[in-house]
Amino acid sequence: MLDKKVTNGFSVAFVSPNSPAEAAGFKEGDKIKVVVDNDHLGPALEAIIKTARTGKIGDGKIFVSTLDDVIRIRTGEKGKDAI
Repeated sequence: MLDKKVTNGFSVAFVSPNSPAEAAGFKEGDKIKVVVDNDHLGPALEAIIKTARTGKIGDGKIFVSTLDDVIRIRTGEKGKDAI
């Protein structure tokens, strides 16, 4: 399970709420977006893989990419402080 230290920036976007799935209690087509700093990337990936892996087709994929910057609109914080 992800702890608070790892889950800053965690959000779930429901893409296709009509298809049932077993993996981690999510439905097929659900998209999970996680934003973590590089120090937490490894533990976050391990926790997601451990939780979502069933060994069946449809377990999903993980895409890892970089962000140039993050800005919290409400406070104006940037970078790691905004995550």
